[in-house]
Formats: sequence, C-alpha cells, structure tokens
Amino acid sequence: MTGSCAGSKRYWRGAAVLAAIACLSSLAAVAAEPSDPLRLVPPSANFVVKIERPRAIADFAVKLASRPELEGFRGYRDYFESTNYHLFRQLVGHFERELGNDWANLLDELAGDGIVAAFKIEKNPPAPTLVIIQGRDPKLTEKFFRKAVGIVEQELARQGIHDAYLTETYRGIEVLHRGEDLHVALLGSAIALSNVRERLHSAIDLYLDPSKESLLKKKTLVDARAYVPTDALAWTWMDLETAHKNPELQPLFTLPANFFPIHVAFGGLIDSLRRSPFLVAAVREDHGTATLSLRLPGGSAGMHDLVRGHVPPDRQPGAQPLLAPAGTLYSASYYLDVASFWKQRAVLLPKDQLKRIEEFDKNSKLILYGTQFSQFLEYAGARQRFVVAQQEEKGYSIKPEDRQPAFALVLQMRDPDAFAKAVDGPLRGLAFLAGLKAPMSQFIEEHGESKSKIIGYRFVENDGNKALGDGILFNFSPSRVRVGNQYVLSSTVELARQLVDELEKEANSREQTVSQSASTADGTILQSRLSFSGVSNYLGAAKKQLITQNMLEQGNSPEEAEKEVSLFLQLLDHLGRVETTNRYTPDQYQFDLRISP
Repeated sequence: MTGSCAGSKRYWRGAAVLAAIACLSSLAAVAAEPSDPLRLVPPSANFVVKIERPRAIADFAVKLASRPELEGFRGYRDYFESTNYHLFRQLVGHFERELGNDWANLLDELAGDGIVAAFKIEKNPPAPTLVIIQGRDPKLTEKFFRKAVGIVEQELARQGIHDAYLTETYRGIEVLHRGEDLHVALLGSAIALSNVRERLHSAIDLYLDPSKESLLKKKTLVDARAYVPTDALAWTWMDLETAHKNPELQPLFTLPANFFPIHVAFGGLIDSLRRSPFLVAAVREDHGTATLSLRLPGGSAGMHDLVRGHVPPDRQPGAQPLLAPAGTLYSASYYLDVASFWKQRAVLLPKDQLKRIEEFDKNSKLILYGTQFSQFLEYAGARQRFVVAQQEEKGYSIKPEDRQPAFALVLQMRDPDAFAKAVDGPLRGLAFLAGLKAPMSQFIEEHGESKSKIIGYRFVENDGNKALGDGILFNFSPSRVRVGNQYVLSSTVELARQLVDELEKEANSREQTVSQSASTADGTILQSRLSFSGVSNYLGAAKKQLITQNMLEQGNSPEEAEKEVSLFLQLLDHLGRVETTNRYTPDQYQFDLRISP
C-alpha cells in the first residue's frame, strides 16, 4: 500500500513537471511569436497599408539610390550636399550613438514586426487615421520614443514654440497631444499615432484587452490575407463595401451604364470591383525584380453578360504571345471582343443613342465601300497585338529632323477572306485622300516563305513633302499585309517585313503553339512589355536634341549636359523592362506589373 502511494506521488509529481514544462514551452512559443500591429487596429477601419519588411524595403531603396549613374546628375549631387540631408544624417547618427546600433539593425528592432497605416474612409475628410509601428524590444522602443520626443521638443523650442505637447492619461497609458491633429502613445514595443483622439483610445483599449475584436479578426481581412504573397514587402487591403454603398459611385457600378465606352475599355475590371468584397495589392522583390500585384475575388465566373467581351469563351485562348521584332520598344497583346459589345447595344445604350448608332451603322456602307461598321467588327475578331519598334533605315534619302519609331497593329481575323476584302477599299480611299495633301506612290512586294503580299505607299521626296513638319512624313511608308489569319497594319514597310517573319515563325513553331495553349489555360487577357534598353537606343538617336534641352533647362555646360544625358541613357539600360499581365481565373481577377533589371 505504501509503495503504491509512493508510486502514485511520483506519478503526479512527474505529471506536474511535464505540465509545467509544456506550459513554459507554450509561453515561450507565444513570446517568440511576432506581434502583428493589426491587433491594435479597430475593426471599423476599411483601408489598410502594411509594411511587412521595413528593413528589406530600406535596403532595396538604398541599393537603387546607390547606382553610380545617379552621381552624374546635378540634382542628385545637390540633394546629398544639401543642409536638409546633412541634418537628416546627423539625426540618424545621433540615434545610432544613443541606442548603440547602426540604423539598419535599429530599423529591424524598432519596426521589424511591421508598420501599419489604417484609415476609415468616410464621406467627410479628414479620414480617421491610425499608424502602428511595431518593434521587438519594449525597452529599446521606449528609449527611442523618449529621445525622439525630446528632440522634437528641442527643435520646436528653438523655433520659439514652447509647451507644444500636452500630456494626459487614458486607462493608465500616457498620451501625448499636439493640438487636435496628433495623438501619440507608447504601447509596449509599439508606437501608436493618430489624428483623432478616439481612434488612439481604441488602439489602447485593444492593447489592454487583447480579447476584444480587432481588425485582425475581421472576416473580410482574414479572407483577403490569403491573396497576399508570403514574400510581400508591403501590401494594402480595401474593404469595398463602403464603395459599393457610396451613392456617388453607384453609376459606375451600375450595369448598364450611361456611357458606352466605359464598358468597352474597363467593363471587366469594373464588374470585378462590383462583385468583390475587397481589393488586395502587394509589392514584392526577387533578385532585383520588383512586382506590384492586384487581386480581386470577382473572377470570370459570375461576370455580367454585358461585359463578357473582355474574357474569351470557355476553353478558348485569351491574349496571344507578344511579338518582339528587332528594335522593339513596346509590345502588347490583348483580348477584346468589340463585336460582343455591339450585340449588346440595345441593352447598353439609351434609346436615343441606340437610334443614332444604328443609323451610323446603316449609313457606314457609303464610306466603307459597301461593308457596314458592324460587319468589320465581326470579321476582325477579338485578339489584337500592337508593336512599337525603333528602325534605323526608313528607305528615304531625306532624313527627317524628328525621328519617329515605327508602329503596327496586328489583328487576328475571324473571317480572313471577308476582312481582307472589306478593308481594301477603305484603305485605298484613305490613301487617295492623303495623296491629295502629300503626294505618294504605291508599291507591292512579296515577302517571306509564304510570299505574303505587302501593299504600301511611299511619300514622294519633293520640296512640298519635305516642308511638312521638317520632313516628318519620311518616317513613314504605310503598309498592310495578310499572313494567314493575321492582318498587319504598319506605319513602315520595314516593320511590316519584320512582322511577316515573326508571324511565319510563330505559325511554324511548335514551341509557340505550346506557349499559346499555356496562355489559354491561365486566362491572360492582356500582356505588355516596355523595353527600357529599347527606349535608351531610341533616345540615343536624338542625343543632340537631349543635350540641347538639358543645357536650356538645367543650365549645364555642353560637357556637363553630354555627361548627364549619357548617364541617363545608361540608367535606362540598367532598368531593363516593365511587363504587365491582366488575367482572369474563374474566382479571381489578377493584375501584375513587373520591373526587371
């Protein structure tokens, strides 16, 4: 019996020890968890900006600002030699000495768990605003806070402003006030600021009563955080309920709207905003490539029939692959079925506008050589591509003063034969009318393996054409050509030839077919690319004009101006390219903007 009791006591002592260890481990785990500053934001906030990784953003900004090309710019040098910059460096140095660490590590300790700016957007400004700076060490945060307040008070006193801050206590927490527009409190390892006294009091209430519901637990924010990339440097969330209820915005979200072009240009995005409870945007960086992403939970499933022209039917491809002939500055590819909007015209347009547009369509046969405007839309199809490219040679002996890049529109036709036949008459008519003002001659040539027939016009090299815009006409040789089911309208024959080669390569390449099917699967409706190196090459052709402009605007000497322009072109080369992608999945609208070095 005694042995049994002793064993029982040992058992309970062991269990108690294990429980204590488990409890301490749990407490240690909780203590080790980062504190989300959103826990101090009241649930009434409807717009939030959160910096997740302040140190990474600062490092990225310093890296960009340290580009050697920038040192050649007078404005850049002037800033770093300015009194304001030196005062800022002195202030940073003071905190580094007083707090015993360099600025980067201090930023980690004082704001490493995030910075939040939360707003309650209301009809009458100013919007109540709350900023939370979440540190990791309460003692260091308090030391920084006291010294920062002291420095501000000294500076205000130097300006003759005394007793600038008033102090009061709310629930045992000291609150500093400056007028009615700035209220500051230290909440453990967090610093809270607001322009409204009650908003700061709400943060204090949440700090003292963690069980109270904060924005961190609000369903729309919880749902939205699933759309934030795990590696985001910063992100923003907006509750769209306020926008949906705003009477001034109701006409924008109403379908049909009173202004038909809105549907054609932005109808898909507006419909996604109308059906989405929130919007999320995020910024991330990976090996120098910065990406801005926007997400809406209103995808293609449930899209209003009136704006279906922005997305392809099920199992059909969206935007085609980008075209990139040599010298490309900008390339875009998009899906937009304008014919779909035309079919919905009776619903989209008021009766008076509907009557006028139908009369226009009926009479358009007279100016479009027997083809109605609506027929053109149907023949043309829903997939278009646009290219802007730099070209050294334009085929003229006269060189224009103002060099312009070449550009072209490429249409994927639903009915290639009908479109080619319908478009020929109007284009010949336009060429005839243009020739009355600026004489030109027609040419026809075959190009590529397909022997595609390029029909184009060259401006006559006479004094009259040379006098028009200092010879600007000699940038152009308007041309058109059909390649399979693709129709090219180009500003120059040189670009038309390049695009024939590109389209033939695309049609014959199995890799492009795979790429197109991938585009089909991911729902891309628009993609574009701007090449900074191409822009740099294009501007390099006008370097003399840029140097003259720099001398006039900046007051630089010819040598300084030439140096700044050269450095600017080098900087453009370093920037690489900007790419955008618009995509619809059944449950999401996605927009991405990437800047790649």
